[in-house]
Amino acid sequence: MEGSNIAYFRNHGVRHVWVNCNDQSCNYEAVMSLDGLPDDLMLADLKSTLRCAKCGREGVDTRPDWEILHIAEIPYEDGTIRFRYARKLSADGATRWIRDGRFCSYYPNGTLASEGTYVDDQEHGLWTEYHSNGEMAARGHYANGKEVGHWEFWSSDGSPEKGEDHPTAD
Repeated sequence: MEGSNIAYFRNHGVRHVWVNCNDQSCNYEAVMSLDGLPDDLMLADLKSTLRCAKCGREGVDTRPDWEILHIAEIPYEDGTIRFRYARKLSADGATRWIRDGRFCSYYPNGTLASEGTYVDDQEHGLWTEYHSNGEMAARGHYANGKEVGHWEFWSSDGSPEKGEDHPTAD
């Protein structure tokens, strides 16, 4: 695939590549968007220009996301991103995509509105919500799609509000 250009990947639905440091003592991984890169840029040429963001070493591996990462981006009418999330095919492998992995929602101005993780199409783990001014609004955990434990809340000026306690997971 390194002999393919960015246009080839875009035409096949790939919007991101995994970038991995080749230094085994570092092993840093990141996801890089293909947005803004020229269509005629070859993947091998891109790879040769990259350095590890953690250790600074030259020598990274790049892989298109179609085999390991599927990112959905759902826009507002004006084209700005409303939702961005990782997904996978449902258990039968063909019926539908389900959310699985990191999820982010955004306000129309591009400010982060919420972030958390889905596991098999259900919220799971730490979730954080933000006011449109960027101040934290809420933080708490989910287990299998249900709020669990203590949730904290803040007003848009950053002052704490009364929290809520939910039953713990079974």
